[in-house]
Amino acid sequence: MTYRPLTDPKQIKNCFKAFRGVFASRGVAITGVRPYGSPVPEVRWHADLKIWTAFGEDWRQGSKGDWFALFGEGEPQPHKVVDIVLEVNVYKKEPSRQIHGRYFTDDHGTFYVGRKPTANKGKGTTVPIVSEAQQWSPHLVTIDWARKKNDTEQVILIGALNEVGFAERLAALVRTVHAIKSGAGLRLFRVPQRARTTSTSQAPNFSPEFEGDSSFHRKAKNLVIRHDHAKIVKALKAELERQGHMVANDDPRDLYIPARGRDAKILFEVKRSNDTQDSYTAIGQLIFHGARQEFDPVRVLVAPTGAKPETLKVLRKIGIKVVTHAKDDEGNLVFDGLNEVLRRNGGLEDDE
Repeated sequence: MTYRPLTDPKQIKNCFKAFRGVFASRGVAITGVRPYGSPVPEVRWHADLKIWTAFGEDWRQGSKGDWFALFGEGEPQPHKVVDIVLEVNVYKKEPSRQIHGRYFTDDHGTFYVGRKPTANKGKGTTVPIVSEAQQWSPHLVTIDWARKKNDTEQVILIGALNEVGFAERLAALVRTVHAIKSGAGLRLFRVPQRARTTSTSQAPNFSPEFEGDSSFHRKAKNLVIRHDHAKIVKALKAELERQGHMVANDDPRDLYIPARGRDAKILFEVKRSNDTQDSYTAIGQLIFHGARQEFDPVRVLVAPTGAKPETLKVLRKIGIKVVTHAKDDEGNLVFDGLNEVLRRNGGLEDDE
């Protein structure tokens, strides 16, 4: 397997957004926390992982600017200074070995997150993480920078962003680095095994529906069924990926943004019309498939513009978000309300 660092600013941004999206629907938001005394808009406390996370841009002002990802142990308190245990930061415009984080890819285009394999023990002293914690040794991989012959670097591979257990592996690394810095015993910390990525049948992926017309013959009459549903799903998938989200689908679910395993963080149900039967069906599908998970996803009905006010009122009352689809002047599908759903529930900001 050959790993290469991401060098395109758009890819770096999309990888960062997907990284942030792993944690955006988990945990509890806390404002006013100051990592190392520098305020950030928000940190999230993840009681199940026993870590806090903070994502954003330009945390440390510089000529290049950065996407920052900060992690620490212990529940943070509002308006208090907290210690940063682990940073996985990257520059916006180009990768650099002077900063901790590594975003890289493979021959299949999968996004991975890694980190320099050293930890700061204070007073300017750095130590190799794998020397202090041998359990991370098998997780060292080589990145080929390809700037000159034999220009490679070893980094700790945290995991692929679309694999099951990524958040748990990162939390394990945070606990490892915290133990190194504090001098605590390291034998207690197990590294979760990496799950397979979406190249396998066990992980979420996306399978396109058939587009076009299907012809059937019945009693001397030809019936033509238009597969507009597939076009709407395809356009929605493209828009979500443009904003940095990984998406998947399966037989019962039109489209979803994965959270853990095959669970959905945001679950979409696409309908071609606003008739009563389609609305009833969509409500049932969203409630049923969401209830099969360990936690409730954000449920979103994607329907044409022009729904009845009474229908919209009922949907809001039962907690279902509505995104409408329509064609613009050039015939392209656009989705009104999608950005609001993503900002409120997916942790995305407006594009620059």
